[in-house]
Amino acid sequence: MLKTLRVFNLMITSLFLVIVLAACSEDIEETTTEITTEEPLTLPEGNDYFTHSDEIMYVRMVSQITGEESINQTYTNYGFGRDVPSGSPMSGTDLGIPVFDGEKMLLFFGDTFDGYGRLWRSNIVGFSTDFELSDGLLFDSFLVDDNNKVKAVIEGNHNGNVFDGDNGSTPTDGREVTKIPTGGITIDDSIYMFYMSVRYWGVPGDWKVNYNGVVKSTDGGQTWNDIETLRWTETEAPNFGQIAPVQDKENPNLIYLYGIPGGRSGGTKLARVSKDNIEKKSEYEYFNGFNGKDPIWVEGADGLQAIKDNLNSYIIAPQCGEISVMYNDYLGKWLLTHQKGNAMVYRTADNHWGPWSRSETIVTNSDFTSIYGAFMHEKYTTHNGQRVYFIMSQFNPIYDSFLMELVFE
Repeated sequence: MLKTLRVFNLMITSLFLVIVLAACSEDIEETTTEITTEEPLTLPEGNDYFTHSDEIMYVRMVSQITGEESINQTYTNYGFGRDVPSGSPMSGTDLGIPVFDGEKMLLFFGDTFDGYGRLWRSNIVGFSTDFELSDGLLFDSFLVDDNNKVKAVIEGNHNGNVFDGDNGSTPTDGREVTKIPTGGITIDDSIYMFYMSVRYWGVPGDWKVNYNGVVKSTDGGQTWNDIETLRWTETEAPNFGQIAPVQDKENPNLIYLYGIPGGRSGGTKLARVSKDNIEKKSEYEYFNGFNGKDPIWVEGADGLQAIKDNLNSYIIAPQCGEISVMYNDYLGKWLLTHQKGNAMVYRTADNHWGPWSRSETIVTNSDFTSIYGAFMHEKYTTHNGQRVYFIMSQFNPIYDSFLMELVFE
């Protein structure tokens, strides 16, 4: 009997040790996974990089991503971006706003041309599953027509570029040159692209917007429907002509929307809405300054009216153009890029409403001519956000988009 008990006790003890060792083994594996790190980032060889801030190790161009001369050969493959000499019809495209749908990245581009003057799309979208960007960004496909040429997500009217007051025109006569993407977001199984209806292009960096609208896709970006009830008109919401949405990190149910007027000389204001109410304009709240340290939010039409002339409702004072926002784990802050004069800059903040830091220069027109847009996404980062890839546009000497690399100190 005693022998039987001893054998039983030994069996129980052995089983306990097996369980403990297995648990320890799992802990060791998890710990090993957590402490695995990427190779430290260092300055690249050669002199093809720029540094304008003590907070930045370097910025460099990785590759051109649109145009026939790019790694994607977009004229051969999708009918836009032919190489053309100076003074020829417009060629290529601009912007490149990344929106991740859980499987692939959608990149939204602006006015798009073939270089012959035969094709003009107000906006297009490319699809990519390339997330190893050290050698450039490859597209899997674009949204195309039956002839395998890019087609618009939502086409603009392509009216003539007529200034307000010319030939009897008025700010509310409904004319529209084009529709340009300003931001995008995925909520559950729906992809939303925010766009501006451009009434006319003025001098470089200045244009007027009829309204900011939204289109939606529920099939991965193959078909799109305009949500006509979700529009911010110039009359009611002058500071929301261009909208860049982002999902909150701590409360994923909240969507924050950064708004600027048409052009690149306005300041930034802020709205928010729960993701369940993204299509209900009356549910949006607008930041209207502070009560002590607490942000003030005013809902719906009352909110839009309250912030119209309230300087305290700016989260960033003028001048801002082409905003992009993401949370950066390496910095432990929200990271916002925008155009400021002849430079692309970034700012950081603990909260969406700020206070936002002073601007730090990323690149300038002395580095690359006619630059604008610095569009980012968390999926386009490495080293926990120390390296950030972003999409930059040039208007001259060619009109196309480029992949850039920014590395923080």
